[in-house]
Amino acid sequence: MYRTGDLARSLKDGNIEYHGRIDDQVKIRGFRIEPAEIEFVLKQDRSIKDAVVVVSQDNDSDKKLIAYVVPDGGFNRDEITNYLQSQLPSYMVPRLIIQLNRIPLTSNGKVDKRALPDPDLLPEFGNRVARNPETEKQKLVASIWADALKLKQVSIDDNFFELGGHSLIAVKVMKSIEEKTGSRLPISALFEAPTVEKLSYLLEQDEKVISWKSLVPIKPEGSKPPLYIVHGSGLTVLVFHALAMGLDPDQPVYGLQARGLNGIDEPFDTIEDIASCYIEEILEQNPHGPYSLVGYSFGGIVAFEMAKQFKTMGKEVNMLAIFDTNADNSVFFDKKSTRIKKKIKRQFPKFRFIVQSFIKDPSSTMDYQFKLVKGKINNLLSWAGIIQKEPDEDEHLVHADKINHSHDIAFRKYHMKPYNGTIDLFRVKNRMYYLDDPKYLGWKSLALQGLNIHEISGDHKTFLFAPNVQELSLLMRKIINERNDEIRVRKDFPNPSSVLKAI
Repeated sequence: MYRTGDLARSLKDGNIEYHGRIDDQVKIRGFRIEPAEIEFVLKQDRSIKDAVVVVSQDNDSDKKLIAYVVPDGGFNRDEITNYLQSQLPSYMVPRLIIQLNRIPLTSNGKVDKRALPDPDLLPEFGNRVARNPETEKQKLVASIWADALKLKQVSIDDNFFELGGHSLIAVKVMKSIEEKTGSRLPISALFEAPTVEKLSYLLEQDEKVISWKSLVPIKPEGSKPPLYIVHGSGLTVLVFHALAMGLDPDQPVYGLQARGLNGIDEPFDTIEDIASCYIEEILEQNPHGPYSLVGYSFGGIVAFEMAKQFKTMGKEVNMLAIFDTNADNSVFFDKKSTRIKKKIKRQFPKFRFIVQSFIKDPSSTMDYQFKLVKGKINNLLSWAGIIQKEPDEDEHLVHADKINHSHDIAFRKYHMKPYNGTIDLFRVKNRMYYLDDPKYLGWKSLALQGLNIHEISGDHKTFLFAPNVQELSLLMRKIINERNDEIRVRKDFPNPSSVLKAI
């Protein structure tokens, strides 16, 4: 049983009437947060006697968490922040930590939130002057951020992610920067330069200094074996930020973005070459392993091949996780007559699937089918030269079509041969498109040591966004820890039968 915090009453007709919430759960930048959980973690710190966490909102877009603490002895704000970062995902760490002598209470003994001091009226916070942009580049970047994030103003120290930035907003930001400056930056530069000041400085550098490497440090800090996540058809890795922040604080996370985003490097057109390129960069950063691999969509095929190549090298693969990737590409190796027969044969179950989807969720089904048909018509008209194909605004940017075309060729000629290991398949609960193998997604025969299936909330895209990504992060934490434990057991007991014999 789980206490949801919802207030409701049962009616005589069997329905339940909802009356709101009885707790303080809030939603900040898409994440559902329970301040009491943060308070509980704060009170575990021996230096804190009491604590309360509230939400302050300067405007419609800028909600922030504020922690009021009563120290038990000395007070060190940085130490408390570091402690919270080691225990909580980043979106749950309060932006401000304010020292009090005592927590104000009402006559009923409850926390009197109206009596908590306003940070803006406290000398140490209220007198802080936000550093306004000074250079032309800083003013331009701040203006673009404010427009994309729907904020009145942005200081040069504000963090893109803390302001609510995510992958779709990042695409718009980088597109605007390119249009207004002529300089192209990889979207992944926001990991390296997440503030206005740092991104402006990056824009002032020589283009040769800007890194377009495939390996991108998303969250490089931590002592656990790193997690490497391979991009999907969107080609970049910013979409994995929320997932990385929701994992253990001690878990390093790196992303692998597509080669060729700079318009200079030629994209590969074989899965083997793509995997080999990514492995080469990983080995430079982590030559000994072990390696935990994740692949999303198209990246699932690449991660699969990377795991096989690592095994051939004698390297240890901790985990191979596949995020909603369909592995069956056998149709590309069939004779034309066989392909036609298969296509005809699948029409009835496909039609039944669409009908069932419409009954379950008519709005989403109609929306998806409309976009699908519109896309096919546009492709046909573009091929005939009647119209010019419009670029997908979610893609970055100019060279995406060329790279995706090369990756499509790579997938079509890749022979899926079994992997001598375990595969963790993450399968979405909501699917708008038909698959011949909706249960295993074609992976069952490819995992020689077993296939673990994990169902996750959301559809092929939304499972990586709030609130679904919170569920995914918790599940990933559990599985990563299990795989790391298995590795430790194998190292401590390389030959279990000899140990039993000795006992």
